[in-house]
Amino acid sequence: MVSRWLRRATHDLGPAELSRMYEYYDAVLHAVREGLLLLDREGRVQLVNDEARRLLHLDDDVIGRPV
Repeated sequence: MVSRWLRRATHDLGPAELSRMYEYYDAVLHAVREGLLLLDREGRVQLVNDEARRLLHLDDDVIGRPV
């Protein structure tokens, strides 16, 4: 049951494909010239790119903090 849920949640991608996809999106995110800050539903920072860190003078430990 867990295996079936995991395959459905990952669109049947294997570990190598998921790793490649993560590396690609991570590279794109940090190459974006605009500051990007992603929040969860509770308003906590989940992801921040380099430009957002620079513009907002954010520390490295900002992930998980409320806005």
